[in-house]
Amino acid sequence: MRTIAKPCTGSGARLPGLCLAAILVAGCPQVDRVSPSVGNVGDVIDLRDPVDKSLGLSGAVYFQDVPVPAADILSWSPSDIFLRVPRLASGRWEVRVDSAGVPSNLVGFELLETPLSLRVLCFGDSLTYKLYPGLLQAFDWGAHGPAAVINQGKPGERIAYAASRFAQAVAFYHERETLDFILLMEGTNDVSDTAGVELAAMQDTLMRMIESVPAGVRLLMGTVIPRVGVCGDQDSPTTREWNDWLAAFASSRKLSLVDLHEGFVSRADWETVFFSDTDCLHPNQVGHRRIAELFHAAIQRDLP
Repeated sequence: MRTIAKPCTGSGARLPGLCLAAILVAGCPQVDRVSPSVGNVGDVIDLRDPVDKSLGLSGAVYFQDVPVPAADILSWSPSDIFLRVPRLASGRWEVRVDSAGVPSNLVGFELLETPLSLRVLCFGDSLTYKLYPGLLQAFDWGAHGPAAVINQGKPGERIAYAASRFAQAVAFYHERETLDFILLMEGTNDVSDTAGVELAAMQDTLMRMIESVPAGVRLLMGTVIPRVGVCGDQDSPTTREWNDWLAAFASSRKLSLVDLHEGFVSRADWETVFFSDTDCLHPNQVGHRRIAELFHAAIQRDLP
């Protein structure tokens, strides 16, 4: 249930006649973000609320006042609505969801006239969902732009629950417009729970995920970043075991590995630079930018 303190608003504007009664009865649908935030007509985008799961099971999607045809809504769940961008003029559009007759907040989507040259799918847990894909989107892609960076992070996710979601996201985004890169960073929530970690099961699931990557899509796997000790906690031994296995597996399969862990700890003052003193697991904005920089450099090396 959403509180009155978080009404259905967005993009600096409040929708008219909104939803005190709906908040009290059923809650307002709330689109936390659209991913990617740029694209072309016919591209797949995802309206997301994976934390509160407020989007309901059905309804309508509008680009301002233009409804998306039902045939172009590919999948609808309380946390994700996958749809194709309707044929509209290029420019910025405000997108909303109506669920059970209640409108959501507005989220901005930039419909490009120039065809996208590069599509990058970022997949993982909260370390992906929080920030780094948005920073990566804003990077200079030079001759390989314009680029769309897709955020398919899900807070709290463990690998065991990631495989089916990974297959669905890859299928939707790759079916028409063709993905160029997948950035995969999984395992943090597994290795953080030292009592319940099963490395063999993690490895088996990750291998199945990798086998579902379509031919021609370049996969970049990221190691798990370190956890700082300023909150009374430190990296578990399983973090090093998982990262070591990732390195060996990537080498044996000739896959690209981005050593995010080393990219953090190679700086002597990494604990205070890349993390706050209140969150030992999630990096601050500087830390997220470091992740984006490391992945960006790896993409640049792999581009033709």
